[in-house]
Amino acid sequence: MQFIQNLKKFISSPQKEVVTEEKTPKQLIAKLKEKYYPESDFVGPYEEAEIVGGLINDQLLWKFRDYIQGHVLDMSTPAYWHHHVKEREVVTKWTICDLEQDYVEKLGHRSAVDIIGDFSVAPPPMAANTVDTILCISILEHCKNPFVMMENLKFILRPGGYLFLQAPFAYIDGHLSPDYWRFGRDAYYLFAEHVDMQVIETGEYLDMGKYFKEELGVDLSATNWHRGVPQVNWAILKNIDTE
Repeated sequence: MQFIQNLKKFISSPQKEVVTEEKTPKQLIAKLKEKYYPESDFVGPYEEAEIVGGLINDQLLWKFRDYIQGHVLDMSTPAYWHHHVKEREVVTKWTICDLEQDYVEKLGHRSAVDIIGDFSVAPPPMAANTVDTILCISILEHCKNPFVMMENLKFILRPGGYLFLQAPFAYIDGHLSPDYWRFGRDAYYLFAEHVDMQVIETGEYLDMGKYFKEELGVDLSATNWHRGVPQVNWAILKNIDTE
């Protein structure tokens, strides 16, 4: 009942007009950094290439780089786009996996694949307690069985290791096929509970709520009772198992 009352109040409240302006990639990146990463002066590979959509990958991995160490499994991303964390001394091994190809390619950069296999079916293509960090960036939404995927990632992750999860929420349906899922931030807590891991960091990026104004007449940007319409939700989970 409280939810309905809040919604009615929200819809009936005055809404701001949405004004769009043509901006260059550099200008868009600068605006996003000012809003979402105001304390960061780090410039990553996506920003250097003026790829606006990759800014979150640059900033998220750099901000939480201390969790990325030891043997790292990077799922389906060419090494170039993560070289800012790959080349740190605390990283001892970097393994790239893919579902079916022997190389991964993205935006003009290619890397050989070390492990070919499906991590969303049992058994996974890696042994237990093999890696210290897993970067699962824009992967879960394409998995037919995300809970099995989580079980397998927990299986290969050493005790004390970290799992980075990032997936779109408000994004193109079918940006890569198959495209099964969109995850609210609460889903990451559900995944963590399912595999007995701990959520140590979580958040969202790029609130798209204001763009509903034109079609629905309502600005759905985040308020004190909901999180808006994020383009991306993310979380970092820790394997809390003991040796």
